[in-house]
Amino acid sequence: MKSIIILVLLLVSATGCIPSSSAPTPMTPEPEYSPSTPPAPVPPKVRPPSPAPQMPAPPVYAPPPRPATSPAPPPRPPHTPLELDKPLPVGPAGEVRTFNLGAVTLETFTPVTITSLEHSTNFYIYARNEGETVITVTGPPAHTITAPDWVQHFFELSPYPQEIMPGETAIFEFMVAESGGEGGSATLSLPFNIAETGQSTSVILELVSEPGYEPPPSLPITAAVAGQIKTPDGRPLSGVTVNVYTFNAREGWRTETDSQGSYYIPVPSSDDIAVAMGERPLPYYSQGFNVIAAPDNYRPGFWLEIEVARGETKRLDFTLESVTTRNYILKGEYASDGPHGYWWALPTPGFQSIIAMQGRHPPELPEPGHIVKVNLSANELWRYPTSSECWGSDVSANGDVVAGSHDGKIYMLDAEGNIRWELDSGRMNRWVRFSPDGSTLITGPIDERDIALLDATTGRTLWTSPERLDWLRNAAWSPDGQRIIAGFSGGKIAMFTSKGELLWKQAIGEFPMVLEIDKDYNTYLAGKNRELISFNADGKLRWRYRIGNHVVTAGWNNMSTDSGLIVLGTVGGWVQAFNTSGELLWQRRLPGNLQGHNALDMTPDGRFIVVGSAGEPDRAGYVTLYDQHGTVLWETQSSDRRDEGTISFPYEYDHNHRGAITVAISDDGKTIAAGYGDSSIRIFEIAP
Repeated sequence: MKSIIILVLLLVSATGCIPSSSAPTPMTPEPEYSPSTPPAPVPPKVRPPSPAPQMPAPPVYAPPPRPATSPAPPPRPPHTPLELDKPLPVGPAGEVRTFNLGAVTLETFTPVTITSLEHSTNFYIYARNEGETVITVTGPPAHTITAPDWVQHFFELSPYPQEIMPGETAIFEFMVAESGGEGGSATLSLPFNIAETGQSTSVILELVSEPGYEPPPSLPITAAVAGQIKTPDGRPLSGVTVNVYTFNAREGWRTETDSQGSYYIPVPSSDDIAVAMGERPLPYYSQGFNVIAAPDNYRPGFWLEIEVARGETKRLDFTLESVTTRNYILKGEYASDGPHGYWWALPTPGFQSIIAMQGRHPPELPEPGHIVKVNLSANELWRYPTSSECWGSDVSANGDVVAGSHDGKIYMLDAEGNIRWELDSGRMNRWVRFSPDGSTLITGPIDERDIALLDATTGRTLWTSPERLDWLRNAAWSPDGQRIIAGFSGGKIAMFTSKGELLWKQAIGEFPMVLEIDKDYNTYLAGKNRELISFNADGKLRWRYRIGNHVVTAGWNNMSTDSGLIVLGTVGGWVQAFNTSGELLWQRRLPGNLQGHNALDMTPDGRFIVVGSAGEPDRAGYVTLYDQHGTVLWETQSSDRRDEGTISFPYEYDHNHRGAITVAISDDGKTIAAGYGDSSIRIFEIAP
């Protein structure tokens, strides 16, 4: 029996893209909706009814096909009886609350409870036009809302005014994440107004966070997953660890296979989890389990988004093929100094050498840094000083180097390290990106404009956009160089032509760390909003996929140009792979504390993916090589010179600045470069 899942999918309306002179088409659909009273109390052992108001239809996304399950599970061990005599857990209570705004009725579900199964969630405010004319409603910017100290992130996904036709409904969506797992409660006041009349009101709701990060002990064990792991020729694999993770990528249960390759893991049923989540609308496509078996030297097996009914034992078998791993040797190591680490390590054309820029997170130390070029033996070829750390950096098709620094300067160097030009952009600069042919450069801000195109040879401004979009944090060119997708602080997204024409704009809550665009101008974005989102060439939403914790990847190649594989890493220590249809293909736990900020790269065909993960005190960071199926092909671990006491360092540093912060892999997969938080660079080469 499938659990009841309430998911709000914000579809772009059929009017399509927007011209630069008009408001954006909201991501919100016009859902079927009817105001209603709060749900009645639920008798024990009965699943709660779907909450009112009614929610939009399911998303465009469909889960990947599953192998057929075997009809009969292995016998359940007698010492692990299911707790079927226990009632369904009691989820957070709540009610639908209504507020009047002129001819508009605002409704929401309160309290919004972040359960211990979550770390973040989304909530929704429904604005229904009860009048006879079009009404424009504006919601609050998230940064204007006073949130409690235990809230880590609070974003609005509907920052633009929404025009609502008579009798129709718009949805204002917010994302909230708690910090620390200690729990808390607060009252939020969210102001709304009508543009045409100036009328205003505030939506008052309660925000609650349950303490803890793991599945609560109150969840009864009322179901199980079981099966056998074997090789293609039928040989059982013993001693294999099988992990069961909740839908939000939090490990709950594990076991090892016995001598017959069999495993059995008791878990709460999907019914119990659905009830424990409460009655409010939820953002998740699925609340199912992810079951993973990943022994060394075998291709891992994944059962994803699996739901198990009360009293059911779901049989999930794995057939795992052995793989040939790879071995890399350390070809060269470079070590410098300074308060920053190597924030980017980018290859020159043909992977002939490595350009590295210094930066750190948390940022903004009032200290200089440098740009350095090393060969593949890690010998320094040249070094250029910068007056501050550089988060923005790129290498052009002809080997030119550009860097944007925190003091606002943009440095353009030739392949030999000679300065071509230097420009003061006027504000902190964190993004610079060459066009595919290297002739132009997208960056921002410039001259109080948020985004600009520069001539790469002279630094002359070719165009700026008058659109007020906020601070540029990420941008990417389409493969043909005809379009630019840009992401800004506050979550605004905009697509431009190479001539500077604004084609459309959208919003995703906060700026994207992952930002990719394919040959058809479809875009793929993810970041602190805890979602992977795709828009088409006209700015219409294609699909959304909710991720358990926020994406930290800011790598240069998160998508294979050949296979369409999209890979991202999270601050919770996961690496996840999707296809361009939004299907989760696999996910693996990283060996380190979390993924390094810029530490993900892949070959164009998607066959090899290199990921760096940060360490902790007395725990070194890792560089791991995966194949397109999530198999670990190679891994190395390196200690931090600051922890060893071999380098003097006057500043505090934490997990954000340990281990591999940036990585790069050659197109043929034979060479890997990694930059570390202790200002070292290591070059690895496939062993002969």
